[in-house]
Amino acid sequence: MSLKFIKAGVAISSTIAKETILSKIINTINMFSIDIANKNFDDLQRKYIDTILKLDDSKTIMLETKGEDISVKNMNSLEFVLDQTIYLEYSSILEDDNSALFINYAHIDDCPVGTIIGFMGSEVQLKLVDRSNELYKLVCVMPGSIHLGQKIFFHNYNPKVSFLSERDKKNVIWGIQSGVNVLSAGSMKSPGDVEDIRIFLNSNNGQGMKLYARLSQKMVKEGVYPIVDAVDGVVVHHDDWSDLDGEHEFILSVKNIGKPVIIVLNSMDLAEDIAMINQLQRYVKLGVDIITISEGFLSESEAPLENIQKVFSELALIESQEQYLPNIRSIQYKKDDILDENNYLIDLLPKIITDTEAKIVLCYTTHGRTAAKISALGMSVPLLIFTRDDFSYRYNNLLWGVKGYKIGQTSTYEMFKQIGKEMIRIYFKGNISLDDKVVIVNILEDVKESVIDGLINGIELYKFKNI
Repeated sequence: MSLKFIKAGVAISSTIAKETILSKIINTINMFSIDIANKNFDDLQRKYIDTILKLDDSKTIMLETKGEDISVKNMNSLEFVLDQTIYLEYSSILEDDNSALFINYAHIDDCPVGTIIGFMGSEVQLKLVDRSNELYKLVCVMPGSIHLGQKIFFHNYNPKVSFLSERDKKNVIWGIQSGVNVLSAGSMKSPGDVEDIRIFLNSNNGQGMKLYARLSQKMVKEGVYPIVDAVDGVVVHHDDWSDLDGEHEFILSVKNIGKPVIIVLNSMDLAEDIAMINQLQRYVKLGVDIITISEGFLSESEAPLENIQKVFSELALIESQEQYLPNIRSIQYKKDDILDENNYLIDLLPKIITDTEAKIVLCYTTHGRTAAKISALGMSVPLLIFTRDDFSYRYNNLLWGVKGYKIGQTSTYEMFKQIGKEMIRIYFKGNISLDDKVVIVNILEDVKESVIDGLINGIELYKFKNI
């Protein structure tokens, strides 16, 4: 099973971390993820990471957080019937009192009348109908039962929650120390939130760590566009095949600005599921960078290895058919981009490759931004991307159609070309003509950037024999 364009990810679990299982999938999987939304990062996760990196130290490790959760603090279950009323109160501790619904959200006074409160795993919906005299009256509009610890969400109100809880911060620091390369953070709502997390990472030896926004299908439908420009990519958690409103448009909008997209499959029926196959075809067509199988999905499976292989074998079959590959797109750049004059070079690439019938693209990138933009074009030629930076190297390996390599800090342009020539030979297993065309790209990513000596800022075209 070999994936050429789309990349494969899987959650780390006790089942997957067994060397007998890992050895069978390690060559297919590009990224391993650890979701600490509901648990702590501990010595067991460190052991899992050590096991993976001993087998292949080029693999990317992604840590996922969810931010602070709002949940039910009533110790006893609550049953609701239609039109029943109850009062809403804040509590940070467990409450043995059913006279009110207690939740650990301190900004209840910010909720407007009309706010609908829902509960994860329950059909119950409560509507805020009155908030006079510091009393918050709810009425049941969907009956059912709720229990201690159930997560709460708001249908038409964005709660004021921290995007990194104190537990999250401790877990992230542990992750940095253990070899995590990518952080997928939930609950971010503004570019300022993104900047605050980057400051936190930089102050804890996480400089260069790539930051993705963790999004639910619900968040995608409601619109989270302001933060997309500020992060390195997005992670969309997919829970329901039947509820895809806005997802495809959102993925296209992210790819159109040159950012990678990761889809996490949280639950799926793999028994000849036509809907699943159709959706995977759409994800390939959209140029989604990674399909990841979550720990929740694996826990539902009696044969996790077989099901992992089934999903990625299906993806390999889909991307081998030209009709499912992405259409070439143009990248939409920010108007105030200080390097805007260089971006037109990226948009020229598809025409250059088509007109010259080039077989492959070599590119040097410092931070990975050029690699992400070239990948997002959706071209079906191989992209061999080189960098000196360890974080960028692993980031590059998560991008659509990219094969990433790391070169030495003292490499010159001539050394870069010779290494690239050898990697081309290996990639094509020797099946490349001396007269086949190769495109070499370098786009300045930072006005203060230190580039390889002799490497121009632009695009070069070579015959393979002349590199």
